Amino acid sequence: MNKKKLYLKEIKDFINKSINPLLYNHGGYIKLLDIDKKNNLFIKIYGKCQSCSLNEYTFENLIKKKILKFFPYIKNIIKI
Repeated sequence: MNKKKLYLKEIKDFINKSINPLLYNHGGYIKLLDIDKKNNLFIKIYGKCQSCSLNEYTFENLIKKKILKFFPYIKNIIKI
């Protein structure tokens, strides 16, 4: 398994276990789209979280902080 596939699998598993259950309670979830050569991570927010007024707060203070804490090789998280 190449490094990109390994990173994607690790992060996807983390999202499904540690982030999405919290978002499901509010009618939303995130999906991992890709990681580029510079280790920028691309995600998309779905469901009610997509149009919620706290969308940006949730992205910065829950999603981004958790992922960057557990995966220090990720340089940035970009919301599509």
